[in-house]
Amino acid sequence: MCAGSSTAEGTEGRTAVVHDWLISPGGAEAVLGVLLDVHAPADVHTLIDRYPARCRESLHYREIHTSWLDRIPGAGRWYRHALPLMPAAAESLDLRGYGLVVSDSHAVAKGAITDPSQVHVAYCYTPMRYIWDLRHEYIERSAVARRLPPILREPLMSRIRLWDRIAAQRPSRLVACSHFVARRIHAYYGRSAPVIHPPVPVEEFSGESPCADYYVAVGRPAPNKRLEVLVEAFRRLPERKLVIIGPAEWERRRHALPDNVTVLPRLSRPEYRDYLSGARALVYAGTEDFGIALVEAQAAGTPVIAYAGGASPEIVRPPDGSTAPTGLLFDGTTAAEIAATIEAADTRLARISPNACRENANRFSTRRFKDAWARMVDEVIEERRPRGHARAS
Repeated sequence: MCAGSSTAEGTEGRTAVVHDWLISPGGAEAVLGVLLDVHAPADVHTLIDRYPARCRESLHYREIHTSWLDRIPGAGRWYRHALPLMPAAAESLDLRGYGLVVSDSHAVAKGAITDPSQVHVAYCYTPMRYIWDLRHEYIERSAVARRLPPILREPLMSRIRLWDRIAAQRPSRLVACSHFVARRIHAYYGRSAPVIHPPVPVEEFSGESPCADYYVAVGRPAPNKRLEVLVEAFRRLPERKLVIIGPAEWERRRHALPDNVTVLPRLSRPEYRDYLSGARALVYAGTEDFGIALVEAQAAGTPVIAYAGGASPEIVRPPDGSTAPTGLLFDGTTAAEIAATIEAADTRLARISPNACRENANRFSTRRFKDAWARMVDEVIEERRPRGHARAS
């Protein structure tokens, strides 16, 4: 069956796509746009909608249906602190009349309630890190969470974890964005999840730029990104330059950065592509659930130096065991170990071909995702079809 409206037609009803929240564009929102391509036309449901008008074209200007949480004044500013309210908000979404429900979620969208006659396929970016494996790191960084005494905070977190595990049983099928996430889904939810890597617009990065004298890092200051450790590594390498591309919140940290680290928080898409393609390498020290930036760098012909944890080994081909390497993987976690890895990388990076990087990146193209996703949804629909029910030809 082709990737398009036919997947929705097979369910004898309309299609709903459920997203956690729409606040600012990011990787999850890029995937949402592709899912809306596959399932056009589809209705969008989300907890909170404060999405910029300039970004709505990627959502096909669909009408957005929101939860009661969206109607609370200031929800777009304090939504990160509303985690205890989010399960109830997700369960309040009205999904009646939809034959097919597709959710894409790193938080609560997978917990939207459907009835037994509906097919619900959930694309899981990660089990919620702030209540599972990184809960202590997030509590340390959250002023609100720190203010709660443990006697109140810990039972609340335990209750949300219980809800999250129950909610993860609701979809007809959970699909993981990486094998790393599939292992976490099995550990926390007790479910097996097939893997479909996220779509990356690799064709946008086909241009070539001369290699400059800087390294590049991408991301926001978050515990799993570990950009602070990367900054400290470059503090030990004053002769090497690092350019950090990320959200505006990096501007508050400029004063604490060494002279050889530059922050570029506001770049257009063409500027972003130019910085990636001109770098000596993209460096990444975090434990990534997937790592779209790692794919984008390779699509631009730029090698990657990445921590060997998380999904990086699914994306980067190191010299050991590969005739066409696309980067280096390291095991060190301290600033000193990362600095030593970068310092020793020059000779090995010189052996990496930009064409090998681009060819490797093609494994994660948008076209490949659309085809794989449409086949997956058709498979689930067929499994749920009542026995003896003839499929329309």
